[in-house]
Amino acid sequence: MQTLRRLAAQEQQFTAESRPGVADEPQLHGIIDPDKPPIIQKMRLEMRVQGLMLLTQTAYVGWVRRFLAGM
Repeated sequence: MQTLRRLAAQEQQFTAESRPGVADEPQLHGIIDPDKPPIIQKMRLEMRVQGLMLLTQTAYVGWVRRFLAGM
């Protein structure tokens, strides 16, 4: 939870003229494992942007993995 608060505070420091770009994503949203499938990376990024807790992210990713494995 502390990490999300810190990242949110960093994101709020940007002004309208200096919006964060793609290069700023690791700093703002943390490091997302590049060895994971692209769908999982995208999911984690979106969940972090929404401010979901790590435990919630882990549960959602687990559900998607089990769903995709059953297809």
